[in-house]
Amino acid sequence: MFTSPDGDVLSVDRYTPTPEMQRRITARDLHCRAPACRAPAHRCDIDHTIAASDGGPTTTANLALLCQAHHTLKHHSDWSLTQLPGGTLKWVSPTGRITIDRPPSRVRFSTDPAPPRPRSERPTPPSEDLNAPHPF
Repeated sequence: MFTSPDGDVLSVDRYTPTPEMQRRITARDLHCRAPACRAPAHRCDIDHTIAASDGGPTTTANLALLCQAHHTLKHHSDWSLTQLPGGTLKWVSPTGRITIDRPPSRVRFSTDPAPPRPRSERPTPPSEDLNAPHPF
């Protein structure tokens, strides 16, 4: 087992990824990584980009989400798939067309909210205007 400095499991010496690796891949990919496919993660397989039978390791750098149709296509057609650093996938069609699929952005929430504006710059909502007549 190999871990990152922060303790995440990145590689195991077996075929099946650990639950932590499965969560990491699912969080990174979110959906099928085939070009233009957006099958949700819960309908996808975690696939070894380089097949385990061909010596491909069970590492987060060699795993990606593929729906069953694209998983089958990858293994039983002339399409080829290479995984580049950062989980980027390079698909090559039987005609030689290259499509690059990058994982969705990891930034999903802002951790730094906009700084508060000074009170003098804030608009005063009607309910806070003490001089306004009461609506009731």
